[in-house]
Amino acid sequence: MFTLCLAYRLYGRGLRRTPVSVATALTMGEPAVAAVLGVAVLGERLPAASWCGLAVLALGLVLLTVGPTA
Repeated sequence: MFTLCLAYRLYGRGLRRTPVSVATALTMGEPAVAAVLGVAVLGERLPAASWCGLAVLALGLVLLTVGPTA
């Protein structure tokens, strides 16, 4: 329980100190990181649709990071 409370306190503190666009991108990436950690650490198996979703999310985050090319 203590570690969960500490994690949320640090998360809230970090959100107060980051711009909205960066916070949104990080919040979108958090479930993907959790899924990959579940596969890597816990040995979970994801269906093909989940891997496709992770790829689409990663592409979206890359496009947000790169920004408009015009």
